[in-house]
Amino acid sequence: QQTIADREVQFRVANAGDAFFHRSDMHEGTSFNDLEIGDVVAFELLDDRISGPRARQVERRSRR
Repeated sequence: QQTIADREVQFRVANAGDAFFHRSDMHEGTSFNDLEIGDVVAFELLDDRISGPRARQVERRSRR
């Protein structure tokens, strides 16, 4: 599941359910606007008590 909004993205994490991230969670040098559905990304997964699983330091590894 992938939903791209103006500033937030939700995606499915293998064996961990859904997670989301905000454009401010991008790794330095990685542009939110360059991401496309199907891209492989690396990230740090946090358990946010308010909003649920959240990815930080998101960076694209490759295109599918």
